[in-house]
Amino acid sequence: MAIAIFVLVVSVIVLNVAIIIPKTGDLVLPGILPTITALLIIPVVTFGVVLVVSLLQLIMSNPRIGNFAFVAFFLGFYILTVTEVTGSWDFSLIYLIVIGILFIANVVLLRLFTKERVVLSSKI
Repeated sequence: MAIAIFVLVVSVIVLNVAIIIPKTGDLVLPGILPTITALLIIPVVTFGVVLVVSLLQLIMSNPRIGNFAFVAFFLGFYILTVTEVTGSWDFSLIYLIVIGILFIANVVLLRLFTKERVVLSSKI
């Protein structure tokens, strides 16, 4: 994540110095909401999805269920963002709803996560 942030900062500086400042005379910087989204909200969503998939793979006898959960989440998130239902919503609100859903899913899965389930779901 630190490398990605470093590359992003260097890219913004290089684009400003090489292209934007010679054309406009001003700097162009991202706003506060895109910065918070990129640095905080997207990593939280990614962590939540990885935790759901990992927990499902550990507690289910068929670890492929976690893969199906990932695909279902990805398709659900895509459909949520491109349909008319949420067309007028701000992306930060959609992200917060997704974080809430992932939090609830993780709480439920963590209650099912026990040593016995992990051992019984093992393929060894």
